[in-house]
Amino acid sequence: MADIEYVEYAGVLDGDDHMTMARVLEVWAGGPVRVALHFFGWEIDYDSEIVSLYAQPGGHLPSGNDRDQEPYYLLSGSLTTATVAEAEGRLRALIAAFGKVGIGCRQLEYHIVDENGRVLEEREGAVLS
Repeated sequence: MADIEYVEYAGVLDGDDHMTMARVLEVWAGGPVRVALHFFGWEIDYDSEIVSLYAQPGGHLPSGNDRDQEPYYLLSGSLTTATVAEAEGRLRALIAAFGKVGIGCRQLEYHIVDENGRVLEEREGAVLS
């Protein structure tokens, strides 16, 4: 059997519909997420032995007009899987799930890390969107 792979991921979600984001993340993670109002807005988190995630409002991205700025969320977390290909498949499924509800997922990338969270330089990560 292959060694366990630890993968950390981070990305940007378009919009500020935290309830829809929470529903998508809950199905993807396989368990109930926690949604709580904090200092900067609604935050979403989940933690298990296999999946951890955290999403928080990131502010607003410029949309071409200085007065019009698009809200976004920052998403980060980790996956513990049998292979990197399995982790990549799960992340691609997450991108697709957000797309089905009209939430863009941009700049989603991952890195392979050791059990202490240090990036393994000899192992590459990837940008998926």
